Amino acid sequence: MKVVLIDTGVSFHAVPNYIAAISGVSINYYNGQYLYESDYRDKIGHGTVVANLLANYLNTDIDLYVIKIFHQSLEINVNLLIEALDFCDKHLECDLIQLSIGTLYSSSKLEKALKKLTRKNIVVIAAFDNYKCISYPAAYSNVIGVDVTQDFKKIEEYCVTDNQVIDVRGADIYHRIQNMDGKHTIVKGSSFYCSYISAMIINANLSSYSKNDIMSFLSKNAITIFTTPKPFDKKIYIRKAIVFPFNKEIHSIAAFERLIGFEILSYTDIRQTGRVNHRIIDIIPYSNNYKVLMDFEKIDWEADFDTFICGHVSKLHEITGINYIQKIVDKCEAYNKQLICFDNVTEFVEGRNINIWFPNKTHADIPPYRFGKLRSPNIPIIGVFGTNSRQGKMTVQLILREHFLKKGIKVKNIGSEPESFLFGFEYMYCFGYASTDELQPLEMVQTLNEAVFLLERENCDAIVVGCQSGTIPHQLRNIDYIPFKQYMFLLGTQPDSIVLLINGYDTIEYVKRTISFFEATVAAKVICLIVSYMEKTNSDIEFQSIDYFERECCIPTFNLQDFNANDVIDLILQYYSG
Repeated sequence: MKVVLIDTGVSFHAVPNYIAAISGVSINYYNGQYLYESDYRDKIGHGTVVANLLANYLNTDIDLYVIKIFHQSLEINVNLLIEALDFCDKHLECDLIQLSIGTLYSSSKLEKALKKLTRKNIVVIAAFDNYKCISYPAAYSNVIGVDVTQDFKKIEEYCVTDNQVIDVRGADIYHRIQNMDGKHTIVKGSSFYCSYISAMIINANLSSYSKNDIMSFLSKNAITIFTTPKPFDKKIYIRKAIVFPFNKEIHSIAAFERLIGFEILSYTDIRQTGRVNHRIIDIIPYSNNYKVLMDFEKIDWEADFDTFICGHVSKLHEITGINYIQKIVDKCEAYNKQLICFDNVTEFVEGRNINIWFPNKTHADIPPYRFGKLRSPNIPIIGVFGTNSRQGKMTVQLILREHFLKKGIKVKNIGSEPESFLFGFEYMYCFGYASTDELQPLEMVQTLNEAVFLLERENCDAIVVGCQSGTIPHQLRNIDYIPFKQYMFLLGTQPDSIVLLINGYDTIEYVKRTISFFEATVAAKVICLIVSYMEKTNSDIEFQSIDYFERECCIPTFNLQDFNANDVIDLILQYYSG
């Protein structure tokens, strides 16, 4: 059997048992080209220890081929690793490749090089980063990723998962082994446990080295097998819809109806609001929407629409005493209409024959068996955050999305408002008013972190994420005023640039604290401020000018009512290009 070790090289003090033959190559990059040399001697020591450990657990002979790609330190050059894998593909007949190395950032070129090898039935085994984060190539689905845990105390103890990310977790124990000077050293970590797993696979002399066959073999002696439950995925496709009631969340739908991929037949409300029979443009002047609000009680449920969109209705219930959710669920079931509801409707739809969507996050949404590991985002992530509610954060997200796409920039969106679903946002994590979120804070971070990774893989140029109101607390005297979930949203999405919405009455001290918070927490740059004067009709509040905020914060500042989206996008593009 021929085994390839890509590492720092190998310098055996004495060739150990079961290494029947050894050869190799050194690959370096200099002056724009790859240089191949025959001297693969180890000058760092890592590869020698890995190779000695591999030999220590073998009970059958192998031919070892060494590819040296580290020359002065263990800092990885991904292009050198890709070159080494391409060399294996083109010039070597091998059965197993061990990579006790990795990088924090996914690379499409690296993944492509690995797929070429696994198609040839070559097993690739890679160690995860020792700092407990997701690393590559270990996390790729066609690679056997090896991690360690202190839950086990003996080397033969390990668990396996079926989640295609972390495949094996073994005992994080100390190994006593020879180094490149022939002296014994003590090491521990996933790099070295990886050699034990490689030896197990080699000793088994399997008839096939596909990942499925190897995982089946490893499962036979595992202490625990973690099995991922199958997710339930129910789709709703909308052709024509009716909307009710006409409240804050619906305003963005009415104003940006051009961005919705279906037809809205009518917007409806109750007569008690005084808005029925009024034009939308008279209620929301910036909407340019001339539709007239209809009376909810006069809806023709036999009309040609397939979906009823129900915003938050709890306040209407308080005003009228009518349970609108129950009434709407009954109507949708009776007339075979789909229902999209912004409120939690779990108690109303159980056992009902109705196709429904409402914003909820359950434990089924958590990426399984990651053991706390997080991924490192690898494309621009632009955050839209604010200091308070009702500032126009959703409006800004929609404007940015529209203008990015017009410029040919492929963006994906993560929204925290339920109407995000209607605008085709690629992912929603709704945690605001009346949301259904069963996840604990750390589970929220893991779920959002995985969502960013999945969107990144969809061939996009950037991701725009929009948070709920507030970022840092105004005071610490009541737990209700501490924005825990906004903090978790920030940690989960990890934006590297921020468009910050503020109120015209915000104190400059609070705005500066918010900016410093972003820089300190996720090293994000606040690209610009957008000031909302929505409450300027209140004469008791002192408002500051755009020039004042720009001068005090030294950041480009715009007015929400008349800002030019291209100006904001130009600032974002300048930041990433610079």
